[in-house]
Amino acid sequence: MASERDTFARLIQEDRAAHEGESWKGSFLDYLEKVREDPSLPKLAHARVYDVIMRRGSEDIHDTDDSGAKRLFKDEPLKVYNFFRDEFFGIEKTISQIVRYFHSAALKGEESRQVLYLMGPVGSGKSSLVEKLQRGL
Repeated sequence: MASERDTFARLIQEDRAAHEGESWKGSFLDYLEKVREDPSLPKLAHARVYDVIMRRGSEDIHDTDDSGAKRLFKDEPLKVYNFFRDEFFGIEKTISQIVRYFHSAALKGEESRQVLYLMGPVGSGKSSLVEKLQRGL
């Protein structure tokens, strides 16, 4: 019992030590100085999500080797986002709409004041999409 308590106390101390460097205290002028050094600090949440998606890159669906996708989407311009590529298949249009939402919201468009509402039948991947975005952040 005592060893479990010591182990738990050690875990708490290690976690506190790991997060201690992440906290910051200072004046507003100090914060503005930090923003001048790193302009990405005050980004909107939408911009952060869009950056996570785009960091892995994208390509046009017609540039891929997948003949089935080319046949399915014909001449429709559609991008495949590498961030989602390994886990999601057949929902390229939906993912493209979601990425367009985040891009527009990141540019502080009308979408930045709206809520992204995912709806669809059970098992269509709504929770999986959100979990993938969460892991990306």
